[in-house]
Amino acid sequence: MALPLIRSGKNISKHAGERVAVQGVYASIDLRRLYKPPPQYAGHVAIRLDDGETVLLEPSWRPDARRSDVEREAHEGRLVVAIGILHDEAPDAPDGTASVRMPCLSDLESIALAS
Repeated sequence: MALPLIRSGKNISKHAGERVAVQGVYASIDLRRLYKPPPQYAGHVAIRLDDGETVLLEPSWRPDARRSDVEREAHEGRLVVAIGILHDEAPDAPDGTASVRMPCLSDLESIALAS
């Protein structure tokens, strides 16, 4: 059975909690709580969907949320497809620290350039 393909934010809540493929533009993001230009990137990445909605790759508190330099250099600004579990809001950190409130793809299985 084919995975649901998420390209727009309107499909996020419908498929929350499911294993999905998310397609969009790979983009580094600044997750500082008090944003002040210029952006400061710490390795966190999101996929920007067709309608501008962004889906974070892994909850920000997980060590693997900081994507590798190799992955970022290979995918930054390019159309990608990532497979994982979709959340309409990133899961909370187990220790209770503040978490990012945005859609999230967790338990990432793969990320590849879209064909």
